Amino acid sequence: MDSGDGKSAKTAYRVHSIREEYMVMRELGYQVSQQALVQEGGRAFDVLSGKNADGKAVSVYFDINDWWIGSTSSKPCSVKKRQ
Repeated sequence: MDSGDGKSAKTAYRVHSIREEYMVMRELGYQVSQQALVQEGGRAFDVLSGKNADGKAVSVYFDINDWWIGSTSSKPCSVKKRQ
């Protein structure tokens, strides 16, 4: 929770798993309704959207670059064709 405030990609919370993202949202009192993958500046972020206790819409950014393996900057692996 000390890694940022989650209001933008620049201030995204650094997390180590999707489970941790949902734990942060629960700790903040937000009910999640949607999750999206966003790429900005060659980096990947999960953006969880939902509502706070007052029903106000919220979106929270999570920095997933330490563990996300689907980066578009990664090289495709070569797979040998079975015969």
